[in-house]
Amino acid sequence: MNNLISLIIFLIIFSSQFDRNNGNVTINLNEKRQVIDGFGASTAWQGAVSDQIMNELYGTLGYSILRVRIDEHKQWDNELSNAKKALKFNAKVFATPWTAPADMKDNKQDKPGPLSSNQYSNYADYLKSFVDYFKNNGVSLYAISIINEPDFALEAPYNTMSFTTDQMKNFLKNFAGRIKSGSNIKIMAPESYGSATDMNDAILLLQLILIAMHGYGFIMKPQPSVIKSGKQFWMTEHCIDAGDFNSVMKTAEDIHNCMAKAEFNAYIHWWLRDTNPNPSSNMMLLFQNMQLTPKAFVIGHFAKFIRPGYFRVNSVSSNNNLLVSAYTGNGKVVIVAINMGSSPISEQFSINGGTLPSSFSSYITSQGKNFQQQNNIKVTGGGSFTYSFPSQSVTTLVSV
Repeated sequence: MNNLISLIIFLIIFSSQFDRNNGNVTINLNEKRQVIDGFGASTAWQGAVSDQIMNELYGTLGYSILRVRIDEHKQWDNELSNAKKALKFNAKVFATPWTAPADMKDNKQDKPGPLSSNQYSNYADYLKSFVDYFKNNGVSLYAISIINEPDFALEAPYNTMSFTTDQMKNFLKNFAGRIKSGSNIKIMAPESYGSATDMNDAILLLQLILIAMHGYGFIMKPQPSVIKSGKQFWMTEHCIDAGDFNSVMKTAEDIHNCMAKAEFNAYIHWWLRDTNPNPSSNMMLLFQNMQLTPKAFVIGHFAKFIRPGYFRVNSVSSNNNLLVSAYTGNGKVVIVAINMGSSPISEQFSINGGTLPSSFSSYITSQGKNFQQQNNIKVTGGGSFTYSFPSQSVTTLVSV
């Protein structure tokens, strides 16, 4: 009797485990969502980044957007160098200031404080001078931001500048054209720290705006006012401040949520390497020895194969531990699947609509593996296949 009871308990546990670790994914290639502008990172405070690193990120891993910093003391040569290296791979380059020059601010200092009300014109000219400096040296910027995190500026422990919603609206209305004069550059705002929806709603009334947010306090859900406006919507800064592999998986989940939940058009990670005095606990995209971290490869799972101009298409996963997003463009189908669980997951895929792929190549990042190519997968004539995803892994499937 005891053996029978033990067997029944085992079967119940096994069955429940099987149910949790198996499911179905449906993808409809005809249900297009947002267009993808790209994926990238920032070289702010990184100095002149080496050719090798930029080639690895923007060449091998396919990063397609670079965010550079507008130094308030006009030390712009290093970022110009970084921009040129990214442009070799046709990346979009945009620029962000953290503060105006001190003499334009009320407190006459680099540290947190507002722009003087009589300096709006001079600040616009200052931003225009950065655009012109890059253009005269062979780099046409895709976009320029008005300021970094205006809603967090007064609390920040670094050089920065505050802008209220009304101040930003006034500046954009009266001086955005001055910055743009003579170029096709896009004006970006508000690059707020979190969910500053009042700031979004105000600037949506204006022209020539690329809406940008940061992910530190942002709620990952669609923004109806942004979608209705038809404007580009970018996540221009976020990172997971930790150094273990769980933070790698959280980074993958973060990108998935930005694409599949909030429907951003682009995702830009924060800086390449933590330059703080004691950075050992924080893993960014580069280790302190300048080697790529797993987080750099996780971004590559999206950037390498989901190229600018691709569309995200509708995908549904029945397993909550398997995050799946799908994309199409240039005759390709790309699927990114993230197994957040501690056990492998075997999933049945069903693809319909459009031209169905006959096979997929596959790439995986997990503990001990960085962007490693795996065996190809055959797809049946009906657009179905089964794939097993290892625990704590990121997998990209690309039609061939």
